[in-house]
Amino acid sequence: MNARSDTPTLPARFGQPLAAVLDTLTALLAEQGRRLRAQQPRGAPADFEALRVAFDHHSGAVGKVLKQTLLERWPEIPFSDKELESGTRQAPEYADAYWVCDPIDGALHYLSGMPGWTIALCLVVQGKPALSLVHDPATGRTYRAVAGQGADCDGQPLRVNARGRLAPAMIATAHPNWPGQAREDTADFLSRFGRLLPQVFGLRAYGPTSLLLALVAGGAIDGYWECGQDYYDWLPGALLVSEAGGTVTALDGKPFGWGCQGIVAAGPAMHGVLGAALKGEDA
Repeated sequence: MNARSDTPTLPARFGQPLAAVLDTLTALLAEQGRRLRAQQPRGAPADFEALRVAFDHHSGAVGKVLKQTLLERWPEIPFSDKELESGTRQAPEYADAYWVCDPIDGALHYLSGMPGWTIALCLVVQGKPALSLVHDPATGRTYRAVAGQGADCDGQPLRVNARGRLAPAMIATAHPNWPGQAREDTADFLSRFGRLLPQVFGLRAYGPTSLLLALVAGGAIDGYWECGQDYYDWLPGALLVSEAGGTVTALDGKPFGWGCQGIVAAGPAMHGVLGAALKGEDA
């Protein structure tokens, strides 16, 4: 989707310099991250219904604060409540700008008293990610990106790893994670996982997606892949990777966008090698 010539710039939308906007959003996510850490359960309930109730309570409380704060500050930018329905979305919810937020990405980790969960926020403009932040409360780090202006972590520029061989690589993924998920989704994941496992030094399935993509952007992980359709979940981290010099596509190599099947994100030298291995091809 091409931007119109009359599309407002991000500073014009926000009414202030982007640096100030990023600082405001960073502080907002960090504050909610401290709140969640202070309230984090020591362990997950044994009953699935109780787990769902706990998720709704913690995620809903933070999501409410974020939504209210963003709408009060920038009332002309809508806030999406459809993050959990991203697998069914084939087009943007709004024609222009709107917020997408995952108050607890990696909720099972959070509810189990573990690290490895984030607060992820993305501004979508005309169907494309324009600004994103991923806050990791366990480390206090906030990963940030603005389309066309690069990515950073707490002010330090992010850059993807230059490695281009699988043998020494650390690759991350996420498996289908919902009871009763279609068997073909699980079969597709296991097939690709089995192809890749013997070829890499490390293959980790450890959420959340936003944090793993942030680590790809920072060069700590060489690549990330996932099956399915979870576009909203991928948006914040995908922008981080692309702005850190990486390549992001669908699993089949087609452009990353609405309705795409799966995601492959890595540095330019690794992306083609990883994509080929996942398809059972020679790079």
